[in-house]
Amino acid sequence: MGTPNTSTSGGHYTDPNVCRSFLVGTCPHDLFTNTKQDLGPCKKVHLEAHKQEYAADKARGRDPGYEVDYARDLSKYIDDCNRRIDAAQRRLDKTPDEIMRTNALLKLIGEFDRSISTGLLEVEVLGEQGQVVRALEEYYKVRAAKAEKDTKEV
Repeated sequence: MGTPNTSTSGGHYTDPNVCRSFLVGTCPHDLFTNTKQDLGPCKKVHLEAHKQEYAADKARGRDPGYEVDYARDLSKYIDDCNRRIDAAQRRLDKTPDEIMRTNALLKLIGEFDRSISTGLLEVEVLGEQGQVVRALEEYYKVRAAKAEKDTKEV
């Protein structure tokens, strides 16, 4: 036969091999699957029968206090996620010197864009006026500016 509060697996929800987080709510191992925070599979038992037994005992006033453990475990996982986020943010943050260099480079690239646009317009005007030699010279300057801009963008 069986004793009260035992599942068909033969164990009781109070067994140390049963996942308390699963009994109370959701196991953190199940929350973060297929993400960078994936904890892998939980090594403890997740049976719906255990969850039902736990809920029944709790409804009868026999609460083993697993909610405290659940809150502690979730807090630990949240703190771990926050630490990883902070570390990633520190890697992304730039120093004031890096920001100044980036802004200077962006300004230089903008100047190249204006120079290229103006040069192409000048090539077009010179070509329309029949000054092919000067148009070609200007076109080579535009190509050089474009190449310089491309190297700065990398």
